[in-house]
Amino acid sequence: MKRIKQLLPILFVMLIFSGCAASVQDVDLGQVMEEMEKQVTLSEMIELDESDLTDMYGIQPEDVKQFQGKILSDGLNPDELALVEAKDADAASRIQKALEQRLTNKGNEAKNYNPEGYALIQKCSVQVTGNYVCMLVSPEYEKLNSIYGSFIK
Repeated sequence: MKRIKQLLPILFVMLIFSGCAASVQDVDLGQVMEEMEKQVTLSEMIELDESDLTDMYGIQPEDVKQFQGKILSDGLNPDELALVEAKDADAASRIQKALEQRLTNKGNEAKNYNPEGYALIQKCSVQVTGNYVCMLVSPEYEKLNSIYGSFIK
């Protein structure tokens, strides 16, 4: 009986952590993007598709479970949203590196011709939560991060 009482707190903590992990699973990134579009004006952004994974990001499609992306159509400003669910933790790590490289490249491109865009890029980052990886580059990045965070916990 004493041993069971000692194990109960450990089991309780394990249940809490398994519940947290479950809340990150099964997030529909399409719904996340829809909510972002409802709350933030993204009208001048064009939708990216899975063919852009390799071309724009260097991400292998076999690493990806689902993807949602948008990029500003004017080509002058750095606004870009990339939401990715990786197949597993190793794939998430590779995707993180690819998105970080994309963010660095965007910064290098904007450095000399778009100081405002460069400053914006410097405020943004790539986030990883479980197998979910995102890069949000937008003047509304704080609001977008908040929306994303409400889905990916």
